[in-house]
Amino acid sequence: MKVLIVFLLIVEVVLLGSAAIRGGSDRDPRVWTIDWGKSLTLPRGRLHPDDTFRCKNGAGVNGVPMPGHGVGNSLGLSVSTAEDGSVTASCDPNSKGAQY
Repeated sequence: MKVLIVFLLIVEVVLLGSAAIRGGSDRDPRVWTIDWGKSLTLPRGRLHPDDTFRCKNGAGVNGVPMPGHGVGNSLGLSVSTAEDGSVTASCDPNSKGAQY
């Protein structure tokens, strides 16, 4: 029983810490749309862990990457989170996604 309680406490701390690092918010998730050839940088406090980032063609990434990580797709969208929790999303105007 004690092991289960300790395990649950660890899980709670990890989840709450993750939400704090990723900019946990009391608002609903939002969709951020980025123009081709542009970048959008947002501070940690303006983000929800489940925000979505999209280029004008609709290619998107759901969720905010953990600090120090990034994601992207073949249609030109890249999203990365700095160690301070700020997120930069950009859409490459030279990608095949810009043609759609």
